[in-house]
Amino acid sequence: NAEYMGSCVGVRSINMSMQTSQAERRFLEDGVAQGLRNDGRGRLDCRPITVETGVIPQANGSARVKIGETDLLVGVKLELGQPEMNRPEYGVVKIAVDCSPSVSPEFGGRGADELNTELARVLERVLSNPAAVDLKGLCVIPGKSCWIVYVDILILDSGGNLLDAASLGSRAALYNTTIPKITIIDTESGDKEIELDDDPDSALKFNMENVPLCVTLSKVGARHIFDPTVEEELCTSARLTVAVSRKGKVLGIQKSGAGAIDVSALPELLQSARKIGLHMLQVLEATLENEQRAPPGLKRPKLGFFA
Repeated sequence: NAEYMGSCVGVRSINMSMQTSQAERRFLEDGVAQGLRNDGRGRLDCRPITVETGVIPQANGSARVKIGETDLLVGVKLELGQPEMNRPEYGVVKIAVDCSPSVSPEFGGRGADELNTELARVLERVLSNPAAVDLKGLCVIPGKSCWIVYVDILILDSGGNLLDAASLGSRAALYNTTIPKITIIDTESGDKEIELDDDPDSALKFNMENVPLCVTLSKVGARHIFDPTVEEELCTSARLTVAVSRKGKVLGIQKSGAGAIDVSALPELLQSARKIGLHMLQVLEATLENEQRAPPGLKRPKLGFFA
């Protein structure tokens, strides 16, 4: 069953102070209605995407993702800590998002703080779902010790569709993440000690089996589009975000924006989101696997798809 991730006014465009004229809005909405967007894409087409992993040597995993003009960096850091009291047998996932004010004036003030909080809340809700991430596999000693997975997202530039880009970047960084091998030793006093193995060759890969990808469909006029530009986001009245696993399961749904989404349109929207999510996941994983098989010492190129 899909988890409902809540309904909220965001996730909003960072360019809230920008405005479009009525003529510009009509032109854009007419194009979407006819299936031809301003940049030549169809309603459900994605802009070119590039992915580069292993870009932060100090991190357990990392990735840089670009979707059109949107550019972000994701780092994953693992630490041993205590499980949450209400989830003693689970590991913990923590998300932090930073929209740097130096990138654009639109990032300044409370708007950036609200956006950071909104993006982090949605992604943390997705990745803290046991159906999405093997949280039990991150537990070391139930009730006492577990891996805490810190996912830090730095937005370098925004050209729209931040949530989906952050989701894609997080998934690529987690794919690149390794977990140090642990040995639990029983002491004479009856306690348990944890011994970490520093050998990178003995490290374990992060379990990516069910980690989903967020796909957001934005309502412009009476139709829905995927991967909006900033200009298109300014004309968006409502959004439906769907978390899709590589098995095609819908693991989470969120409606955002002040506008309404017709309930009768939901089955078609969910089907479109599943189709987009499955295609993107298949291409992303094949691309990352090819990168991983590159000979040692060979400089790995940035990986592009949907170009």
